[in-house]
Amino acid sequence: TLLGVLLKTMATAADAYEALVASFKRMHALEHAESMLMWDQMVHVQPKCAPARTASLAELGRIKHERQTAPELATQLDACEADIAAGGELSKDAIKAANVREMRRVWAEQNKLPAELVTRQKTAVGQAQAAWPAAKKAGDWAAFVPHVEKMFAIAQEEGELLRKGREAELPTAYDALLDKWEPGLRAAAVDEHF
Repeated sequence: TLLGVLLKTMATAADAYEALVASFKRMHALEHAESMLMWDQMVHVQPKCAPARTASLAELGRIKHERQTAPELATQLDACEADIAAGGELSKDAIKAANVREMRRVWAEQNKLPAELVTRQKTAVGQAQAAWPAAKKAGDWAAFVPHVEKMFAIAQEEGELLRKGREAELPTAYDALLDKWEPGLRAAAVDEHF
């Protein structure tokens, strides 16, 4: 019956939403662990330990990316979005609807980035963090330039990948990177203030 299908869809959307929330909470826990490891690397890690810490951060980044791009998330997001579009229970809760929209944005962004890029980015940041104290202490800024160049090149690559399919909306790679952290912000608006 129609009522039976409707009730099953509601239960499926509610279950999908709860599964998404649980997945994103786990990803947040990984992000927290990642930030604690990064802080520890900046404050406590001895130079000889930095390569192992960098490898750990890169692996943690890869695991987080793997979870952020998991196929079951797409299925769960589809179920939630269908419920919202049909005026179901999720559409009646503005916070849940916004959560679904943001989870889809994160999922879509992460699916544009290959795991190799994420790992390379985490490695480059870890290597730069390890190199910075010695360069700073010696006043040897030239020694740090290769790290900055590498991180900028990776950021440019990330921005270009994030722009794919949204070139009209995101005219530059920088616009795509801004949009990742502040949706809707564009370089032109930033330029007006600086």
